[in-house]
Amino acid sequence: MKQSEPTLNQTQVDILIITYRFRYVSAPLLARLRKTHVTTARASLESLYQKNLLNKKYDKSYKLLGKPAAYSLNPGGVKAVANYTDINDKYGHSMYKNASASENFADQNLNILAAYLSLEENYSNIFSIYTRAETIDFEDDFPKTLPNLFLKRNEPSEELPDYYMLDIIPGTQKNVLYKKIEMYIDLLESGDWQEDEHPTILLVLDNSYIEDVARKMFEERKDSRFIEDDEILLMTTTRKAVVASQTANIWSTQAEHLLSL
Repeated sequence: MKQSEPTLNQTQVDILIITYRFRYVSAPLLARLRKTHVTTARASLESLYQKNLLNKKYDKSYKLLGKPAAYSLNPGGVKAVANYTDINDKYGHSMYKNASASENFADQNLNILAAYLSLEENYSNIFSIYTRAETIDFEDDFPKTLPNLFLKRNEPSEELPDYYMLDIIPGTQKNVLYKKIEMYIDLLESGDWQEDEHPTILLVLDNSYIEDVARKMFEERKDSRFIEDDEILLMTTTRKAVVASQTANIWSTQAEHLLSL
């Protein structure tokens, strides 16, 4: 006999769609996003896990570290989301690897959600913020590796950039940083974006040392390809600042001034 699909209430549907957008969620981050108590968020996630719609990444070491469980969609959860909203087939299929993904991969996606929340809280109603689940439908306009987040200003500004691409780069490997910077410069030179629309690049890095490395590397690569300062802008910050800061002024530019977006 074919197993019937679980019955879901609106809150459960909303949480599944959130999990689709961000790939991984935790109870504390979900509570912050939905403005509810962490106990309520955890109970909702556990209910969906018991309904066999979510994977759960957790072991006993997490408790000692004060680290929450990471939840992601399983194939049944992807199918359930598709019943309530349009999904990208390519992105949806990638969810089938969630159960076998590494802990570092899950942590990276939780950091993306934390960055999203920081931006939402510090720039309320100023930007529309899109995840890879949404930008993949327009991937020809973006770098080969989609940015973690894409920001579009709701009301165009005459003084500030209207578009931003944000990437969180874990670790301090300079070759990874080099490839990322080259990818964004390639995008500039591809001509896919109009000159006045080209996104400002936001890099979230592990510490202030690698921030300095990134800015110097960016300047060197820009100069080597004869790109003017006003053609592309890089802004950097640290992962700690994104997660913990209560202010918008956490970004540094080539001029090393702290700026908001």
